[in-house]
Amino acid sequence: MSRKIQNDPGLSILLIEEVSGAIAGRLVDRIGDLTRSSVVDGLAVLAAKRPAVVLFCLESYSVLNLGLVTTISGLDARRPLILIGGHIDQGQILPFLDAGGTDFLVSDALTPDVLDQMCKRKGNQYRKLRVQTRTLNRRQMAVENLQDSLAVIEQDQKIGANVQRLMMPDSPCIFRSFRVAHDIRPALILSGDFIDYGEMQDGRLLFCLADVSGHGAGSAFVTVLLSELFKRFLNQRTDSTDISPESALSGFNQQLCNAAFEQHVTMLIGVVDEASNHLDYACAGHFPPAILRTGDQAQFLNSGGLPLGLLRSAEYHSQHLTLPDQFELLVCSDGVFEGITAESLEDKERHLMDFVAGNNGRFDNFLTRLFQREGEPLSDDVAVLSILRES
Repeated sequence: MSRKIQNDPGLSILLIEEVSGAIAGRLVDRIGDLTRSSVVDGLAVLAAKRPAVVLFCLESYSVLNLGLVTTISGLDARRPLILIGGHIDQGQILPFLDAGGTDFLVSDALTPDVLDQMCKRKGNQYRKLRVQTRTLNRRQMAVENLQDSLAVIEQDQKIGANVQRLMMPDSPCIFRSFRVAHDIRPALILSGDFIDYGEMQDGRLLFCLADVSGHGAGSAFVTVLLSELFKRFLNQRTDSTDISPESALSGFNQQLCNAAFEQHVTMLIGVVDEASNHLDYACAGHFPPAILRTGDQAQFLNSGGLPLGLLRSAEYHSQHLTLPDQFELLVCSDGVFEGITAESLEDKERHLMDFVAGNNGRFDNFLTRLFQREGEPLSDDVAVLSILRES
């Protein structure tokens, strides 16, 4: 007594017969959703039913019959195409497989139970493959959409980077007896480091270097505000307004606190007076300290202060320094230490100081020579500002 097999009503099977009724009903009556079709109508029925398995019962292996097998295989190579029949030899099986067929069930192996089981297993495998393919396609589409979005963001950031470069002063520049130069290398496309300098109305040189916390667009947007604040301060009337470095930091701090950015800003801002040969500067948590080089000797200047944008009541104080006739003032962002390969911070500081002391004011390829490497990605933005007077 044959075992009753539970039909799968959701599994559609198409049986294409060259001769109608060639396959006895007893062989296929276990199959739940079976549609019979002639060779001529095979493609039309396939399109209408979209079966999970296609059975072929062919009397001959003509160009027409094998062409149908090839066409159906080409439409979906995952779909099982099974040749069935009671008397089929190797000479008939091979052309079927060459045409795109996937399996065959012939002679004594062709029983109702075996045919039903093969259809179910092959059909379920096919449906799983289709689900996997749809999932992969959706994921691929999501990846492509993400790539397109990233490409748009990258293009926008490149435009933003160009705007940032336009905000920066020329480098190098000559202000009276000073050569002023700078370099900024962002870790990403946009930079959170900011440099500006210019001549005040009374002829003094105003400069600053700022480092906005974080990376990317958010930090870069803050530099736009810093540029505007610096320009306002630079253009103030020197005969009626307090334009000391400490007043600049106090004003910048109030503006950043009002803006309520998530980022805070470290900054060193200073004024060089050629006439009196003095440097006035103030720090807002800037690290590393500015470096003053005289001849082949270099030293860190005093620093301190609270970063801008954290506390409205923060107070800042100017430092006063008489400058030698020949000197270089160098200000860096803390990203400079990311590019130095020494192990400890103390070793990194020593390497920086030794390099500046022996560099003799040369600024071309400064960061490349300092880091002693080229082309490697940076983990933090790096900025350096040099003010040099040689005579």
